[in-house]
Amino acid sequence: MELPHLLQKQSEPEHETVKSQQYIQVKYQVRRLKVACVSIPEAGHLVPTVQVAKALAYRGHEAYLVTMDSAASKFAKGCEAVNCRFRGLAKGLAGSDAGHGPIAELMSKGLVAQAFSQYNHLMHQELLDLLRDEGPFDMVLADFATMSAIQVAEELSIPCVINVPGPAELLKHLSMWLAIPFCSAVFLATRSVLETRLIYKMFLGLIPAMKRHVCLVNSFFGLDVPCALPANVILTGSTAVRPGKERIALKETSDEKMNAWLQQVRAEGLRIVYVTMGSMQVLEQFQLEALFYGLKSLTPKVAVAWSLKEEQHQQLPGGIEALPSHFFVQKWLPQGKAGKGRAPGSISSAPAWIE
Repeated sequence: MELPHLLQKQSEPEHETVKSQQYIQVKYQVRRLKVACVSIPEAGHLVPTVQVAKALAYRGHEAYLVTMDSAASKFAKGCEAVNCRFRGLAKGLAGSDAGHGPIAELMSKGLVAQAFSQYNHLMHQELLDLLRDEGPFDMVLADFATMSAIQVAEELSIPCVINVPGPAELLKHLSMWLAIPFCSAVFLATRSVLETRLIYKMFLGLIPAMKRHVCLVNSFFGLDVPCALPANVILTGSTAVRPGKERIALKETSDEKMNAWLQQVRAEGLRIVYVTMGSMQVLEQFQLEALFYGLKSLTPKVAVAWSLKEEQHQQLPGGIEALPSHFFVQKWLPQGKAGKGRAPGSISSAPAWIE
């Protein structure tokens, strides 16, 4: 018997298949969760955690944002606006942007691991008491550098999800070998044995935790090179709010000074360039001047909103007092809301990751 050749043209079916143009709407219900989103308030770790907490609240879950009380002035009001509860720990401790106190001193010297270690030490017991007193919680979402949150969740047997605002490449091979380049870079930069030991200690606790718990990585293939990842690693993309048809452009931010300036430059018909370099970046003098003079000389004229560390304000040409009226410089600006306002001309950003 002769078999039909696979490459031979087959006869067309007598009746073409007609695809249905009708659609059905599928609805499903999920249990309302009580989630504590916990992060130290430094170096790009807190902003993604805030965005996740707000997104959970927006979807109807009972969300708590738990961080240091020093961050209340920046985030408490925005959380309350979406029914996300803000809880500040270690009241009275000044943050790194206060310009004084132990944390500010450590961060100014580049001793980030020592500052993070102090945060985690101070947070541990207060966080434990909070989760017990205001519980029961269904889940703790912990920033990966906030080891106290992971430890407390495990102590209380609360399911823990680790948020990683960084590249997926870091989680491709979870082993202590990953600590070697980090420890080497830290020692070369700081010449501090204590700083290097603390980085190693962090990896010693973090690597096993990342194998035990679900990890959300705020990245996507395209930004990251496609690669195989462990089954517990989920790529979320950016945690920033997605624009939707139901969301209109914001006319105001949570910063009154910025609102007044925005009203002024919009009245002049200027487009706005938003500049931020993240919470850890310290610009060299030539970089400051290049950005300032470059933006000032743009034609047509543009307004510039610039998030710049306070200690660098006086390094601007002429100092901050001599800035032209179309420049607005502060140590912190509401980046998320500023980006969703009446479209800025552009956003120049180099944050810790894709906030």
